Amino acid sequence: MLIGQVQPLVRYVDVAPTASTGRNVYEAGMNYVIDGHNAKVSLSYQYGDLLTKGTDYKSTASGDKVNALNVNFQWRI
Repeated sequence: MLIGQVQPLVRYVDVAPTASTGRNVYEAGMNYVIDGHNAKVSLSYQYGDLLTKGTDYKSTASGDKVNALNVNFQWRI
């Protein structure tokens, strides 16, 4: 018997500054919501260059496309 509910997660973030190269990240995963915002466990996979290009918004900004596997826990006391 499950206590909570499984919630799929799909997200795409695209940052397109005027004077710099674009940055993006794809994310997919699952949330296991136990008690609304009070208790949640998440597992997700990310791919993109959003965080590797940093805050350098020059036209020569570059960064590698990287992978990340995230495990997150949220408990509200």
